[in-house]
Amino acid sequence: MKKLITDLIAGLVMGAIIATATVTIASQGILVYVNGKLIHFDVPAFIQDGRTMVSLRFVAEALGAQVRWNDTAKRLRLSIPRRSR
Repeated sequence: MKKLITDLIAGLVMGAIIATATVTIASQGILVYVNGKLIHFDVPAFIQDGRTMVSLRFVAEALGAQVRWNDTAKRLRLSIPRRSR
């Protein structure tokens, strides 16, 4: 059940990222734009095994989500606000 929830959250976040984010590999490193705005990370993005790895916290926050880390439980809580119609 825990893996299912983790996979579901990852899928939702990745869907949002794919829809609104652009990753550019430039001479100064990997640049990430969300909704046309350049996102600055405290940990630089990198490529591993052909995949671009970026900080979930910074991309999620750029998309309007609230990210909370529970250090005792070692759990991440990601709250995505509902869009108004």
